[in-house]
Amino acid sequence: MQADQIIGPDWVTQPYAAERFEVLANVPPGATQEQVSSMMQNLLKERFHLAYHMEKRNLDGYELVVAKGGPKLKDADLSGDPFVSTPGEPEKTYKGDDGYPNPPVGYGNAIGVSETSSMNAYLPVKTGGAFRLTPPVGFLGALSAVRLVIWRFGMRGVTIPEFAGWLQELDGIAHLADHTGLSGKYDIKLRISNGGSAGDGEASEPAPDIFEALEKQLGLKLQKIKAPFDVMVIDHIDKTPTEN
Repeated sequence: MQADQIIGPDWVTQPYAAERFEVLANVPPGATQEQVSSMMQNLLKERFHLAYHMEKRNLDGYELVVAKGGPKLKDADLSGDPFVSTPGEPEKTYKGDDGYPNPPVGYGNAIGVSETSSMNAYLPVKTGGAFRLTPPVGFLGALSAVRLVIWRFGMRGVTIPEFAGWLQELDGIAHLADHTGLSGKYDIKLRISNGGSAGDGEASEPAPDIFEALEKQLGLKLQKIKAPFDVMVIDHIDKTPTEN
């Protein structure tokens, strides 16, 4: 869900007016992402007395479809050691020989390395394996800058719905519906540009924006639509949570 799919008081929905809270909680070892999400929902209901309902509203958005000529996707290679999260472990780029990141099996982020700067980006991908909401370091800001930034992203063993969720982390892509009909798991490599101008000493080889990159590199296409999307309407929520 994007921010405009949550309807409620400004202190919840408006980024610059939203209240901030610290949550310290113990999560049982081995808990899945779905279980953690359920725990968070229960916390909001018990401590903030959250009550809400879901409804459909027509919103401007995109649909992800297979482009003319068919998909150009590589079936996932799930061999190798799975990713195991270690507390305090620094993020790695897992850069492959071809210059694209090659994450380990079950890593829950799309990893990006920049050809035009020393920045790395970690954008969350919800997968059946590890899932960590690592901030996209310098990424979203870089996409909106005038300065040219070319990114090589790599993700491993993702489904198309998971990939569609990742696309919504990019600037300007919201309310995305997967209409590809593809049901496999794939290893995806993507080279995209923010469309800025190259400066002295920077890579000048052209790179497409996300729309062109999807079609040429993956055989997928984004089409504008207006369609019903899920919207969460908050009926009640307390601004002050109950005590421990």
